[in-house]
Amino acid sequence: TYLFGKFQFRLSSPSRMLASRSRTTSMRFMRSYLPQRPAARSLSKLGYLAPALGCLRPIAKPLATAQPLSTTKPLSTTRSLSTALATDHSDDKWESDFLEATATIRSDVTHEESAACLRELVKSGLLRHTDLRDQPERFFKAHRLLARHAVEHGPGFWIRFTVHYNLCFGTVLAVGGPAQIAALDAVQEAGQLGCFALTERLAGVQSGLVVETEASYDAAAQEFVLHTPYEGAAKNWISQGFTADKAVVLAALTVDGKNVGPHAFLMDLRRGGELVSGVSVGDMGVKTTGNDLDNAWISFDKVRLPRTALLNAHADVDEHGSYSRRTADIAPFEMIGQVILVLTLP
Repeated sequence: TYLFGKFQFRLSSPSRMLASRSRTTSMRFMRSYLPQRPAARSLSKLGYLAPALGCLRPIAKPLATAQPLSTTKPLSTTRSLSTALATDHSDDKWESDFLEATATIRSDVTHEESAACLRELVKSGLLRHTDLRDQPERFFKAHRLLARHAVEHGPGFWIRFTVHYNLCFGTVLAVGGPAQIAALDAVQEAGQLGCFALTERLAGVQSGLVVETEASYDAAAQEFVLHTPYEGAAKNWISQGFTADKAVVLAALTVDGKNVGPHAFLMDLRRGGELVSGVSVGDMGVKTTGNDLDNAWISFDKVRLPRTALLNAHADVDEHGSYSRRTADIAPFEMIGQVILVLTLP
């Protein structure tokens, strides 16, 4: 609670609202989404995480319709901890396999070598993109197991992993439509990596709150035109942005001449290993730590995206070019802000 109270006090007005909304809805979320049994409290055993979990309910109705954990695993009768799930030897096997798969992580490698390591981990399927919804215990445990490397090797790979699973594809899971979520299986099988392109070069202290990247809808072509209007609007310090294949990009959406605010788009940065036409990236250079992780600036020169690129669980543009919001009391950008509060704190 102290952590989010701290955010509420220090951040600017939009973020105050997000942090406050996250905190005040947390108990309602815990009562309605999580199964009513002792195991449900396992998600809140990290004290700073419990208040943030509340934001998942308003941002993503698909999450609220997920099959309750209580229908998939019986209560444990052999373990004394109140936070324990059922004794499940498949989980023991999963943990052993995950530890083995991540045992050789190192920091004295290039960006490409580190990215290749994550690609293999993604392709292995040990952690699914949908595990945040379907197996949250496993999802957060994977982060804790991986964090053991940070002391010796620095935070590079752990950040790379978190950006991919939490910020990029966690956002798709939270604010994407059913077809977009179903497509995550193909991304996993291909071992494609994702990044989260929010922050911009000249946003300054309001980085993440000011979005000047443009997405204009071309009704005749049924496409969005993604564009960086000037150098200061380039996406900046994007972790894994130099090596990623996919990106969730936040851009100010204009439909029929009206700016309807920042929205999230899932796009290809690369196809077949080559940058998509109109996409430019550059390395941010050497850092004081975590140099196995690439950080990049990204700009767009009138890049064409299909209408289906808009993450559309809560807002959409139909085939006739009409924009509509499905969630009246909270804007899509506010929902994404709540996602960030939760998914960066595993």
